[in-house]
Formats: sequence, structure tokens, C-alpha cells
Amino acid sequence: MLALFGELDVVSAPTLEKVLSEVLAADPAAAKLAQQVNGADPAVSRDQRIQLGEIVSNAIEVMRQADTRALGDAVEGQVTASVVRAPTHELDAVYGAFLVEHSKAEALRQTVERLADEWGDRMELKLIGPLAAYDFVGSSTAAGN
Repeated sequence: MLALFGELDVVSAPTLEKVLSEVLAADPAAAKLAQQVNGADPAVSRDQRIQLGEIVSNAIEVMRQADTRALGDAVEGQVTASVVRAPTHELDAVYGAFLVEHSKAEALRQTVERLADEWGDRMELKLIGPLAAYDFVGSSTAAGN
């Protein structure tokens, strides 16, 4: 029997305030810089602002990688193939495409909903699709090999 496949994309956008509070709570140096630049003249605090921005950007990248791994682990066994997409914005969290048999699509939806509940107000997680499986065109997995 021929299995029918479709693509489902998972995208997320972090809640900026929540992410910043996590970064500042985890990094005392970042928290100190945030206090220093809060209300300071931007011209005078330029170097500290740049340094704080780099710390936050690096922390977001670490979170993105961890969240992407967690998503991949959560959907393992429910998808035939997956593609991690590059973030479209510096604050994007998770962005992945999943090739899924139509018969397993509902299980994937439930897994994504459960993960969204676990991540709570840290980010908004959305499942988009089914879509044409453009991310998997030419893939030997998509061809059934």
C-alpha cells in the first residue's frame, strides 16, 4: 500500500520578555549590564549595550538549538524526515519542516500541542499544514527509498 505524505511545519516565536528574563536570571554579568544601561544615555552606554546584545543573541542561539533538539526528540517515530530551517528573524526559536504520513499527522499535532503546553508562555508554537512537501523534493526518504 502506498503511504501518502504531507509536510507539516512547526514555527515558533519566543515571548521576548520571558526570554530576556531567562537570560538575565541565568547570567549575572548580563543582569549587571542590563542594570547599567537601563535609563543610561545611549551614547555613553553604547559599548555596554553592544555587549549585552551579544550575550542575549548568543543565549537565544543556544536556546534555539536546545528547543530544536527537544522538538526533534518529541516527534521521533512520528515523522519520516525532517529539515531544520534557518531562522527568518534573529528572535525566531524553532523552525522545522516534517514529512509525515497522513495517518500520523494527528499524532504529530498532539505532540506539538503537548510541547507548546510544556513550553508555556516562553514561546508561541504553531503547526502549519499540511503543505506540499517542497522541503523534501528529491529526497530519497520522500521517494520511499
